[in-house]
Amino acid sequence: MQMTTKLNVLAAAVGLALSIGAQAAPISSDGFPNDGGGIGAGNLVLAMFDGGSSRSLVFNTGLTAASFNAQSTASFNVSVQNTDLTKLNNFIGTVGDLSKFGWNIVAIDNRIVGGQFWDSYGFQSTAAVGTSITTANGPNSADPGITGALSSANVYFSAQSSKLASSNVAVTDPDVGLLSFKNAWGNNLGGSTKIDNLGRLGASLSYFFFHGVGEDPGFGQVASDKYTGKWKLDFTANTTKLSYTVPVSTIPVPPAALLMGSAIAGLIVTRRRKAS
Repeated sequence: MQMTTKLNVLAAAVGLALSIGAQAAPISSDGFPNDGGGIGAGNLVLAMFDGGSSRSLVFNTGLTAASFNAQSTASFNVSVQNTDLTKLNNFIGTVGDLSKFGWNIVAIDNRIVGGQFWDSYGFQSTAAVGTSITTANGPNSADPGITGALSSANVYFSAQSSKLASSNVAVTDPDVGLLSFKNAWGNNLGGSTKIDNLGRLGASLSYFFFHGVGEDPGFGQVASDKYTGKWKLDFTANTTKLSYTVPVSTIPVPPAALLMGSAIAGLIVTRRRKAS
């Protein structure tokens, strides 16, 4: 009887935890403008832009850059609580012209790379499949390429954070935040290097960590480290789904599974030899 009671209490607690979901909070941008924090505290933010109606939406996923990095080698769906899901559904469901609709995911993530201070200028962002910026073909300076994009993203995040007091979703009309998203970094990297980081509904986008390279941003260049998975935004059956998918071929096979496979193959060969 006591065990049954404990199990019921545990089940109720689990149900309560699942129903609460992520708590609303302003967008964290990893200590910006204090570059070099390198703690990965920046939130992953889903941003949508409806050009036909001049509206913008941000959804604070609640995932930090550090927590995403820890699970970036496996596929998962972003958990969305019901109140936020309703707002996402309403926004996408009322888009009149999907050809003018775009989305991306960005996180200001000032991780320290290679122990160099200037290398910690960085952010994560979706980009079109095939996108890559390396020291071989990047701009001559990391300063406008990285800090310009960081500054523009921060302006946009700051404009939306004040609207996230009671929800993880904020919808805005044209304002400084929307203009920053659309003109400054919505489809380019800080105005210095064109990067198509906007996706259409149902499209998959690669994900990168863009960062400076070199001891001095005046002489450094921009590089990009690509994640194995891709982000995708779907709206099927009038329900929004945000997912991160890693191809099966990139998932490492445990050594024990390889040994078991070799043993099974050996048994099959042995049986065939005996049968012949």
